[in-house]
Amino acid sequence: MTEADEKILECLKAGQSFVIDAGAGSGKTSSLIRALDYIRGPDRSTLIADGQRVACITFTNVAKNEIVERTEHDPLFIVSTIHDFLWAAIKPFQKELKTALLTFNDSLPVSSRRKQDQVELEDALRNVPSIAYSDRGAKFLEGRIFHDDLLGVAHVMFRDHALLSKVVAARFPFIFVDEYQDTDPLVVSTLLDHLLKTARPPLMGFFGDKMQSIYPGGVGELPAQQQASLVQIMKEQNYRCSSARRQLRWPVERRL
Repeated sequence: MTEADEKILECLKAGQSFVIDAGAGSGKTSSLIRALDYIRGPDRSTLIADGQRVACITFTNVAKNEIVERTEHDPLFIVSTIHDFLWAAIKPFQKELKTALLTFNDSLPVSSRRKQDQVELEDALRNVPSIAYSDRGAKFLEGRIFHDDLLGVAHVMFRDHALLSKVVAARFPFIFVDEYQDTDPLVVSTLLDHLLKTARPPLMGFFGDKMQSIYPGGVGELPAQQQASLVQIMKEQNYRCSSARRQLRWPVERRL
């Protein structure tokens, strides 16, 4: 166990949320799994008895499947993508969802192809049974939202309905975010500006590397104001591993 892993365990014992920046080859996923394993030690029976679960939010289905495998499919852990986690949280509140979609639509720039006439959309939603999240693209007049819409609509929901944060916090006393640097700023705001500000907030752990963003649109480094609510932990890069990888790539780079 590394010094960073020990600091994570200290945070878990003290009930403190944290962010860990783990350099390439330093074993970021191993630190995440160790944290999950610790929770299902002393806290598992209590959480299960109370109907609570541990949320682990990942960026891709590949990462999700790896974590599920490494935690032995333990039902204590709800491992899901960011989109699936948010949709599960807001889907039951259909009345508020329609209002949030109207608010989100109104906030879109005039140049957006998704933007609908506000009055027309309001009339259409009266006849829509429920809002649906679909991978077939957005069609607001039919109550259908797409990937990027979901992030914005969910942010409106958590911002405008404090009770939603209380419900999610009660369900998930621990929420871990994998590869936080690639997480959309709206999601980070949903988690840190709203969910973490509840009277009884969940313990949140952000795992990643602010210098290794892969996907465009990610938050990268957490803003200073949001970092202030988290214990900062650094896990040093495995230089031997990193050097070996550079050496293996070098012949390929030379041919480009």
